[in-house]
Amino acid sequence: MKSNEKKILYVIKYLPVFFTLLISGILTFHLYFQNIERFKKEEINLENEYIEINKETIKYQIKKIKQNILDEKNKQRIKLKNQLKEQVTNAYKIALSIYKNNPDKSKEEITKLIKDALRDIRFNDGRGYLFIFSLSGRNILHPIDTELEDKNLWNYKDAKGTFLIQRMNEILKEYDTTYYSWYWTKPNNQKEELEKLGFFKLFEPFDWFIGTGEYVKDFENEIKISLAKELNEYGYKKNAYIFALDYDGKYISYHNPKMIGKNLREFSILKDPDKIFKIMVDKAKNNPGFLSYRHEDKPETKGKIDKISYIDGIHDWKWLIGTGFYMDDFYKEMESKKEKLLETNNKQLRELLYISFFLTLVLLAVLLYISKIL
Repeated sequence: MKSNEKKILYVIKYLPVFFTLLISGILTFHLYFQNIERFKKEEINLENEYIEINKETIKYQIKKIKQNILDEKNKQRIKLKNQLKEQVTNAYKIALSIYKNNPDKSKEEITKLIKDALRDIRFNDGRGYLFIFSLSGRNILHPIDTELEDKNLWNYKDAKGTFLIQRMNEILKEYDTTYYSWYWTKPNNQKEELEKLGFFKLFEPFDWFIGTGEYVKDFENEIKISLAKELNEYGYKKNAYIFALDYDGKYISYHNPKMIGKNLREFSILKDPDKIFKIMVDKAKNNPGFLSYRHEDKPETKGKIDKISYIDGIHDWKWLIGTGFYMDDFYKEMESKKEKLLETNNKQLRELLYISFFLTLVLLAVLLYISKIL
């Protein structure tokens, strides 16, 4: 056999083997790196999925809590109105009973009996009391400020410029009861007039009206205290808590009870607290939404941690409320998921290598057989 023919046979015999090994190696490495790339994409998808799910969770929690606060506020206002009405109705019944059971007594004597019966009645933790005015403006009973009794307040004008007695005269000539809001001083602060919500009922025998009221500020303070306590006790998963601050930065609700009543700026739990808090207040006032920042007071954890929170507000009370989630929880969760993903990928790669090795051997055997025949 000639030398050239031997070379040709050598090429025919071994070149397919070389190409088979080369192509098999290229395909194996391609599939390996493709698998690694898929793993990285799954990792990014997991992070995005984690953030989106948690964002929806915290947004839902704050929307639910805000609605609960507004519902409770409205419910308590209705409850207060019913209490005021009940107190005045009972006082009216007492006064009417005294009037009917003393037909032989003069108006002055009956008036004294009624005043004595109603003077010491207190309710709403001692804040509530009953008063009586004549429709012409004369004060008949005022148990807190007795100096007003027998004085004519026809021309009394509250902080909003309303002639209170004159307005009551107009209303009670048409209706025998009414709710009404007006401004009045507190016994311990005669310089400032505060809004009161009250109920008035006409006492027909003497052209009087019997009334009572509650300072709106006191009423709302009670609700605030009650709701703040509920917020402090509220939790929906581990390390998840509700925080609430007023627009000055004072804590109303927080996972650390030592911080309640203190100002955010007293604690170094935020990087650049003035800037972050300003953004929080803006979201509470105008644009509820998400905020990312560094936080240093995660429950049972030390160090700076990235946090994403959702912020909203109760405008009437100048409250901002929020809750959030920590990214280190995600990284811990990711480590576990990474191990599972890596285990799955390694298993797939091993299977791929086994299949590739087996096919390569089969092809090699076939090619070697053909080359021998050639």
